[in-house]
Amino acid sequence: MKHLYAAFCNLNFQFDLLPVNHVAFYLNLTSSGILVHNCFTKFKGYADVDTKGGVSQTIKNVDTLFQSYFDAHSFNIFVCIRFQLSKTVVENTTMQTMVIDDNTSPNKPSVTFSANFLWWKRPSGVAAVCLGLLCVLLLAGIIGLSVYYGVIDHHYSTERDQQTSYSLLTKEGDLQPTSYNNLTKEGDELQSSYNTLTKERDELQSSYNTLTKERDELQSSYNTLTKERDEIQSSYNTLTKGDLQPDSFNNLTKEGAKLQSSYNALTKERDEVQSSYNTLTKERDELQSSYNTLTKERDELQSSYNNLTKERDEIQSSYNTLTKERDQLQNSLTTRTKDRDQQQNSLKVMTAERDQLKNSLNSRTKERDQLQNNLNTRTTEKNQLQNSLNTRTTERNQLQNSLTTKTKEKDQLQNTLTTITQERDQIQNSLNTRTTERNQLQNSLTTKTKEKDQLQNTLTTITQERDQLQNSLNTKTKERNQLQNSLNTRTTERDQLQNSLNTRTKERDQLQNSLTTRTKDRDKQQNSLKVMTAERDQLKNNLNSQTKERDQLQNSLNTRTTERDQLQNSLNTTTTERDQFKTRLRFYEKPCLDGWWKFGTSCYYVSSTMNTAGGGQRECRTMGGESVIINSREEQMFIHGFKKNVWIGTYKKDRIWQWVDSTPFKPTYWMEGEPNNLNDEAACVEISQTASDPLKSWKDGPCIPKHWVCEKPFTP
Repeated sequence: MKHLYAAFCNLNFQFDLLPVNHVAFYLNLTSSGILVHNCFTKFKGYADVDTKGGVSQTIKNVDTLFQSYFDAHSFNIFVCIRFQLSKTVVENTTMQTMVIDDNTSPNKPSVTFSANFLWWKRPSGVAAVCLGLLCVLLLAGIIGLSVYYGVIDHHYSTERDQQTSYSLLTKEGDLQPTSYNNLTKEGDELQSSYNTLTKERDELQSSYNTLTKERDELQSSYNTLTKERDEIQSSYNTLTKGDLQPDSFNNLTKEGAKLQSSYNALTKERDEVQSSYNTLTKERDELQSSYNTLTKERDELQSSYNNLTKERDEIQSSYNTLTKERDQLQNSLTTRTKDRDQQQNSLKVMTAERDQLKNSLNSRTKERDQLQNNLNTRTTEKNQLQNSLNTRTTERNQLQNSLTTKTKEKDQLQNTLTTITQERDQIQNSLNTRTTERNQLQNSLTTKTKEKDQLQNTLTTITQERDQLQNSLNTKTKERNQLQNSLNTRTTERDQLQNSLNTRTKERDQLQNSLTTRTKDRDKQQNSLKVMTAERDQLKNNLNSQTKERDQLQNSLNTRTTERDQLQNSLNTTTTERDQFKTRLRFYEKPCLDGWWKFGTSCYYVSSTMNTAGGGQRECRTMGGESVIINSREEQMFIHGFKKNVWIGTYKKDRIWQWVDSTPFKPTYWMEGEPNNLNDEAACVEISQTASDPLKSWKDGPCIPKHWVCEKPFTP
């Protein structure tokens, strides 16, 4: 965003009020706000401005007006009013100069206006300047707000255009046909991730709103406790300032004469008051016991209420935890289900390929002899296959282009997913901030509650001290009255009983009110206890349901995981078999050298001349091979099919038969009764054609010249 910068530079208005000759206003406007700072610099001169026309008070009023207005509009204000005092008085009523400075900067004014006029002849000058500055500031604020809302509108328009472009690209991607299932699946997965992140963003937004409400509730509770603390503080101050004043002795003296005539009546009244006193004492004791009982019940209910609140919070947290675990398991189950389906499809494809390869292998095995005789025909087919290869290469290039297009679509979806993830993180940060604010308010609420309790305890202590002082005062009054005559004694007793009766009556009324209040509190807490109990039971039921759902999802997840692993193993096995079949098929498609026979992964050469077993082995090594080593039934059948008595690659060491590569001598296909020569002369093994069973045709004997068989790995 470009900066909007305007500098109203050094508007120097010269005032000729005694030592004051200049008042300079600096105003610096930027796009981010209006900075107006009000500062009063040093006064230079001989006279005090405050005593010369009230200029300082006027400037202070202007500064107060600026500060109140711009604080209401959330602007930072920087107004600098500089007073320069000089020793001379300049009187001039005309415009003097307007200087334009070419070497300007954001911190240096570029235009300077100077005006001198008679200050005492124009008392509205300050008001006019203030109104002018106020209009300028209002105009700059309107411009700043316009630019700000223009940028916001541009930002939202850009986001809306991006959303429209995303919708159009999505529609174009749906309209384009494709045969690449993998890219389509990746697009669906990215879309599901996008939807999931959108839901998470909405959930975080709702959590953010909930925390905001909780913060407001805690703020209201905090304010309520603050008011209660202030009320208790005021009561405490009132009790502290209150003084206990004793009964006036002069009043008792004046009443003494009147009380002498009514001595007998007072005696009767004393007895009646004494009986009433005793009755009220009993009632007070009963009310006190009821009060104590209700207090205990209230405390028990409060403790039960607190326990249930804690249990409810714990169950709520467990419920939320299980809900998150259930969602995670649900997502994992969905992912595992998709993986299983993909692997199932891959397994089917690989199974079909394996069957096709098996069929091809069988066909190639049957056609092996025909391929050996029809080499020229295969050469023609090779040319046709070359043409097909060129065609397939063209198709592959087309598919590669389609793959590139889908890759770009996937990248676009990935970018959208990243944007949504960033929005979710921002909302998460806001949520964390609101949580911190709520915790701070909770701590403040706890502190205010403790302060209220402390003030309540202090109030109780002051009340007890007042009662103790009252009792001390009564005791002193009794001691004084005992020194008087019998009339004064009777009068004092009458007054004491009357005061006690009034006190007991007040105490009874207070206890009755306290009993009523505690009863209401008990009923409220009982209702709250019932509500909390119902909430706890409901949360327990929800917790049990969520636990069952989580266990079911966990079992389903384990089942799907086991199925996926089984399918993965099957897929791996099938892939291995396919690769083996492809390898074998590749071996069957290409023949060995002339004079060599191919079987499996090896090429075999049957000599046309005879030689000893050792001589045949040396000739095999010159051809890059080794005397044949038989490792399977099929290879035994293949070698026996040459219809010649041939040496195989064995030798005997310390009367133990071994292959020429020192591998274990297994399996073996000895004729019945063989080996029958244990001397060192029988050191070679041949495959004899005299045996009726090809799998029982090995015979040991002397290493005389015979045909021999070479074996070497097939190299395509």
